Amino acid sequence: MVIKFYGLRMPTKILSDALLLTDPDAYIDVVDAPDTIPITFKFTFVNNEGRTLYVKAELVDAPEGYSMEPVEVGFVGNGKSVSFEVTVYRTKPESTDFAELEESITLRISAYTDSEYSALYSFVDVSLNIHIINSAHPSWSVVKSYDFDDGELKDITHAIERVGSEKTCETSVKVSSYYYVTPPYSCRVGVDYAGICDRYIYAVIPVDLRAYTKAYLVAYARIWSPYLYHMKVVVGDRIYIFNLPEQEVWYKIVVPLNTEIDAVKVGVYCGGWEGYLREGLYLDSIKIIAM
Repeated sequence: MVIKFYGLRMPTKILSDALLLTDPDAYIDVVDAPDTIPITFKFTFVNNEGRTLYVKAELVDAPEGYSMEPVEVGFVGNGKSVSFEVTVYRTKPESTDFAELEESITLRISAYTDSEYSALYSFVDVSLNIHIINSAHPSWSVVKSYDFDDGELKDITHAIERVGSEKTCETSVKVSSYYYVTPPYSCRVGVDYAGICDRYIYAVIPVDLRAYTKAYLVAYARIWSPYLYHMKVVVGDRIYIFNLPEQEVWYKIVVPLNTEIDAVKVGVYCGGWEGYLREGLYLDSIKIIAM
């Protein structure tokens, strides 16, 4: 089983001429994490300067344990834009005697007028926050836990969100044996009847967090589909989008939760599906932790 420990979140934030396409706060769980943890952010650079520019990204400030190779994106013509990913690496903390660490790093997105990246035109510094949690620390209470291995969803229910017009489409949230982190089952969010949908399908997890001040959803997720690459998590009025580009990989996700909510929705957009009944979002080893 291959597990990756990052997800691309895509709320938009304007940063001068660089558009940060990922949430500036990244969340990581060190439980079962590799010795070096990749943290990926996605940017779009827009060039309206009347000349060709060459774009470069580099790490300019970070605590001990972080590293990144500078990324030379290449040239961007006037009136054009380019999207690119930047991956920062964090060494797994040697001590696990913590519930949560909060760290900040600074990336510099620079524009040059030459392909050798020697004539600096301008730059913008982007501050990013890394939240490292230890979900196994005794300070956390496990409010909800699901592994589905008894063949039951427990209190997880099914919801949809229509996006536009659609043909006949039947969807569900159910226990599945196609893929799993712990055998023999996981939870599948997907299509049951051949047709073309235009909707989000959600697994709805009820939760009461009013007795706590801080909480997280920690889960494993993967997508099997030729059409789908991201999952959507709805926490009150906040939306988190996670890019899950590799079909054969389980991704570990961590999402901060508002303690005033009564449910978390974890789902996937099903536009374009035409009845591949294995297609869908698979979830396993879900925990909601709080303190």
